[in-house]
Amino acid sequence: MSGNLPTLLNDTTFYWEAKIKSALSHWGFTEMYTYSLVDQDSGLKLKNPLSSEWTYLRTSLVPSHLKIVSENLGKVEELRLFEIANVYLPKKGDLPHEELHLILTSTNPDLSRLKGYVEALASELGVLISPEIQVHPTALVCEINLEPVLAKATSIKTYIPISQYPPIIEDVNVNYSGNYADIVSKIKKVSPLIKSVELIDKYENKLTLRITYHDPKKQLSSLDISPIREELLKVMPLS
Repeated sequence: MSGNLPTLLNDTTFYWEAKIKSALSHWGFTEMYTYSLVDQDSGLKLKNPLSSEWTYLRTSLVPSHLKIVSENLGKVEELRLFEIANVYLPKKGDLPHEELHLILTSTNPDLSRLKGYVEALASELGVLISPEIQVHPTALVCEINLEPVLAKATSIKTYIPISQYPPIIEDVNVNYSGNYADIVSKIKKVSPLIKSVELIDKYENKLTLRITYHDPKKQLSSLDISPIREELLKVMPLS
C-alpha cells in the first residue's frame, strides 16, 4: 500500500506539548508511555506483525490505560495518569491517519474533579475544551484529540464578561446505557438556551446530568424553560 508520509510536528506543537506535560505533572499526574501496537481487534490490523500479541495499531489510548489501572488497583490510593501519543485511524486506500491525542485517567470517582483539570488545562492553552469523560468501572477517562486544540492554542488570554443574568441550573436523572457523548449531543440540540450538560453521577444505567440554561439578553423564567423540558422528555428516558 502506498501513501503520504505523516506530517512532521512543528516547534509550536512541541512547545504546547511541553506546557501540557508540565501543568499535568504539577497537578499530580504521572506521564505514561504505552505501546502503539495492541493485542485487541478494535485497532487496525498489520499485514506482517512481528508478534501475534501485537498485531493491531491502536485507534484509541483508552484500552491501554484501563489495562494499566487494572494492573495497579489496590497498590496506590489513587492513580492519576496522562499520555500524549498518536492513534491510528483507518483511511481507505491509504496509510492510516495519525492523530495526536491526550488522555487523562483517574481512579478518583469525582467527575467534577477530572473535569476541573481539563478546564484548567484549557485555560493554560487559551482555548475552550468540552471534555467527554468516560465512566468505567475502575476509572474515569478523558481522551482529547489535540490537533484542533493545539491549532488554536495561544498565550494571549481572553476574558468573557460575566453576564448580568444568572443561569438556571437543574439536575435530572436519566436511564441510559449508551454512549454518554450521544445523549449530551441530543440534549444540546434541543435548544440554544442549553449552554452545558455535565455528568454529575453514574450508578449502573442511571445518569445524573446537570443542565445549565442561559440567555445573555434576558433573565430566563420557568415559562421559558417549560417547553424545553417537554422537548427533553422526547430525547431523554428520565428515571
